Amino acid sequence: MTVLSIQSHVAVGHAGNAAAVFSIERMGLEVWPVFTTLLSRHKAHPHWRGYTPEAAQLEEIIAGIEASGALSRCRAVLVGYLAHIDQVRVVAATLGKVRGASRDALFLLDPVLGEKATGLYVEPGIAEAVRERLVPTADIVTPNAFELEYLSGVKAASLEDALRAADRLRVRGPSVVICSSCPGAGEHEIATLAVTEDGAWRVLTPRLASRVFGTGDLLAAIFLAHYLNHGSIEGALGHAVSAVYGVLQATLARAGDELALIAAQDEIVAPSALFAPERLR
Repeated sequence: MTVLSIQSHVAVGHAGNAAAVFSIERMGLEVWPVFTTLLSRHKAHPHWRGYTPEAAQLEEIIAGIEASGALSRCRAVLVGYLAHIDQVRVVAATLGKVRGASRDALFLLDPVLGEKATGLYVEPGIAEAVRERLVPTADIVTPNAFELEYLSGVKAASLEDALRAADRLRVRGPSVVICSSCPGAGEHEIATLAVTEDGAWRVLTPRLASRVFGTGDLLAAIFLAHYLNHGSIEGALGHAVSAVYGVLQATLARAGDELALIAAQDEIVAPSALFAPERLR
């Protein structure tokens, strides 16, 4: 199986495709990476450098893949950070091409738009375009709590609110909503929520004192790979959360400021600590 992964890339560290590609390959799937922006490091670091490819350049890459006849082998499209509003159009057109060649291909949208501390941090127009054009076509969306509120239009101050917001978002198209850093956890815990038509599950993990970038990208990639391999939302949720926790623990042990993804790669396929999902309904 092959995943087309359209998102950012960093030379140093593991965010965007620099987190997703290795993780998905480590779980036994092929990946075709397409970069929406190429950076020296994550933009939150000082002194970063980089550039954003023009939409026409992305279209050329996709056109080359299509011309080779490879799109029929694409099992899923993973979309993360988009750096320019024109890239939303490219993603929408690409999804149409993929589904034309591989009708059952999944679309996992990781809407990298903002967080509570900063609000929206993408260029003007991107968040609205993602909400209106991409969310309705997605099978799975993986927002954080802030992004869940923005996309659903429902405040998520409690676990019940988050469930309601996820249900509202599912009405707009996606059949699965995964919410990271979700309400409903204790002071020293982190909650990750999965909501589908068939039920809702929550995984609680200890809160780790770590401020590294790429954990959301890593969670979405591992979740998708596990789901493609095994077909269980509950199982993919528990595995992905446990794997990210294991990588974060290894990162803290090394006192690093970037995910210790290579050193902790065994956590991706066999997490050392397993956190079981709790069924909420």
